[in-house]
Amino acid sequence: MRLLQWLCDDEIAALERYQRLQLDLRERVAQVVLPISPRDLETFFAKHEVAGVLSDWRRFVFLRMIYDQVWWLPVMTFKYDLVTPPVVRIRIALFRSHEDDASRLRAVGFRMETPDPPDGAPGVLGKHTFCHIQLISDLDPTLGRALPDLAWIPTEQPSMPLRADNYLQMCVAGVVALYGGLRLSEIPEQVLTLFAAELRRMGWTSA
Repeated sequence: MRLLQWLCDDEIAALERYQRLQLDLRERVAQVVLPISPRDLETFFAKHEVAGVLSDWRRFVFLRMIYDQVWWLPVMTFKYDLVTPPVVRIRIALFRSHEDDASRLRAVGFRMETPDPPDGAPGVLGKHTFCHIQLISDLDPTLGRALPDLAWIPTEQPSMPLRADNYLQMCVAGVVALYGGLRLSEIPEQVLTLFAAELRRMGWTSA
């Protein structure tokens, strides 16, 4: 989970470069979902090396903002169980200021998941038996963190296959989905080396 730790560290490092609009957005989102500090996230991973549920700590990982016509703040939560077969569930919501009222928020969200257990004959592709992305209407259903005005969206289908064969590749694909491939070149070498073999299998490089 070193990549997830780096994403948290990187957001904190970016704060000193944020403009007032970005800081205001972050403050508003933090009133809805509490960010976890890099030190607390490191403690979480140390205590939960094999399996963990971040929502048990009632905190969320804030990620570096994205600019697409307006500023968007990605917020992530996750749970994992790395016994065979590994199960990883990552949920990400992107928050922005409401276009009609800057004191309100809009959001969209998705979840990335490793394959569900087979639901058909052996070797037959099932409903969700592959790494995939689906839409979400809440950031964390266990904590009641519904996203504004999204109760109407479908959350079971469509299920969009990810270019990933395992949870490591899924995490890399998630970074690329959010920020584009050039983001890989910004990952520190000591973190990126953990994924070097997976990047080669995917036909991707960090340069």
